[in-house]
Amino acid sequence: EPVPTPAPTHPDIDIDSWEYLLVNSENPIQNVPRVSQVGDTGAYFDTRAVDALKSMVSACKDAGYSVYINLAYVPSDAQKYYYDNEVRSLEDSGKTEEEAAAAAKKLVEQPGQSDHQTGLGVDLTDKYYPPYSTETLSSGALQWLEEHCADYGFIQRYPAGKGGITGYVQAYHFRYVGKEAAQYINQHGLCLEEFTALYK
Repeated sequence: EPVPTPAPTHPDIDIDSWEYLLVNSENPIQNVPRVSQVGDTGAYFDTRAVDALKSMVSACKDAGYSVYINLAYVPSDAQKYYYDNEVRSLEDSGKTEEEAAAAAKKLVEQPGQSDHQTGLGVDLTDKYYPPYSTETLSSGALQWLEEHCADYGFIQRYPAGKGGITGYVQAYHFRYVGKEAAQYINQHGLCLEEFTALYK
C-alpha cells in the first residue's frame, strides 16, 4: 500500500518572497521598497500591502476604536536620525559615547536594521503620542488588533515573551506577512525570526 505523504509542518510558501523579508541586527536590509501613501495620513507603506493596511485600520475604526498610524515606512536617512538623536539624548543625560551607543541600540534600531525600513512594518496607536509605549495605548484597540490582525495578513512583529529573540517588545508594532503566514504565526505563538527559521 502507498505510504501517505506527511502533512507539512508549516505553510508551503516561498520564504524568499518579499512579504517574509526579515530585517534585524543580523539581517540588514539590502533594497529600498516601493511605497505608496496610506490615504491622506502622510504615512507610506509597501505598495503591494498598502490596501491590506487600509482595510485593517478601517475595520478597527468600524469596530468602534480610534486607531492612528504613528509610524510606518522609515527611509534610511530618517532611521539614522532617530538612532543618532537617541545617542545624543543619552550622552546629554551623562553617559559616555560608548555607553550611549550601547544603550541606544536597545531602544532604537540602527540604520539598515529596522523593520520600518522594509515598508511592511507599522506602529499603530489610538491617537498621536510623541513618544509612545504599550502602556500609553488604548487597551481596547490593541486587543482588537491582536485578535484580528491576521485576518488582514498582519502579525505583531515584537510580541511579548519574544524579546530575547527579536531584541524588542513592542505590542503596537504590526508587520505584514500575508494571511497564510499570519494565521500560522499567530496560531503557533511565533515571532518572525522563529517562522523564517522553519524554512532553513
